[in-house]
Amino acid sequence: MSSAVDVPERLDCNRIPAQSGPDVVLEAFDALAPGQRLRLVCAQAPVSALEALRRERRGAFEWSPVREGPASWEIDVERRAAPVGSFREVTEALVWDHARLDGLEAAAFEARARGALAQARDLFTDFAHGLRRHIDFEEQLLFPAFETHCRLEGGNGPSAVMRAEHRAIVSLLVVMEREIDDPAAPIELSRAELRQIQRDHDLKEEQILYPALDRMLHEEEGDEMVARIQRWGRG
Repeated sequence: MSSAVDVPERLDCNRIPAQSGPDVVLEAFDALAPGQRLRLVCAQAPVSALEALRRERRGAFEWSPVREGPASWEIDVERRAAPVGSFREVTEALVWDHARLDGLEAAAFEARARGALAQARDLFTDFAHGLRRHIDFEEQLLFPAFETHCRLEGGNGPSAVMRAEHRAIVSLLVVMEREIDDPAAPIELSRAELRQIQRDHDLKEEQILYPALDRMLHEEEGDEMVARIQRWGRG
């Protein structure tokens, strides 16, 4: 995965005629080497670009919204090493997203330590947005699928524990967003608590929940679940 502090090449979709947009995005994507990423900057959700990538470059890209409106959308598109046409699995896709988010969090605190407080805020904003989006699609897509396949009812099972941990994570994010660019704030206390919760939480997801879903879903169903995750968001 490319470093979270790397500045990706930006493609301003607002300068491209709407009918040409998907083709231009595909051309820019094809110029990327595995691990490189491109940031799409658009005045509205770039749905047609995602559809074109899904149709023409299935399995070869990551799609990570960084800003989602109302006036501007920014999406990081990263090229995977996998060949075009590959089927995705939930475990592979979401372990990658965990690592992406960890990289953003680490980069934010590295910037804070250097005194680059504006950069720290920007990076932490990207991290917080990505983590909230990750939590949202887990609770709306993955957990219901897991609970249905396992016939879990009444808030029982591992997904109920993970939902409770999500609430704790979101509460800590609110505190840390207030403190990230305040050099006097005791943010390391919240950071230590968040990292402990996330470490245990991610381990359960990566070793239990995600592999269980991959076993339950047929190859095409798993690939479609990853596609639904990529489409998830505002707009």
